[in-house]
Amino acid sequence: MGIEFEKFDKLVDARGKRCPIPAVMAKIAIDDCEPGTVILVLSEDKGSLQDVPREAQKNNAQVLGVLEENGLCRILIRKAE
Repeated sequence: MGIEFEKFDKLVDARGKRCPIPAVMAKIAIDDCEPGTVILVLSEDKGSLQDVPREAQKNNAQVLGVLEENGLCRILIRKAE
């Protein structure tokens, strides 16, 4: 069973933004949502594949999956309960 990147509660669209902006946007989303919320971060900056998960873990969120396809990075995170 794979990660279901289509099932999320909140979308953070950071396409066109360069790091560290996608990580900052992810942190803001984590801070603004309720525990258990699943957040999908979209970015075209490959640095996001490391920066967003690191920021998520520092801010009480679990990384559910990371995927890079055709230049699009998808990072799925859930705010801890």
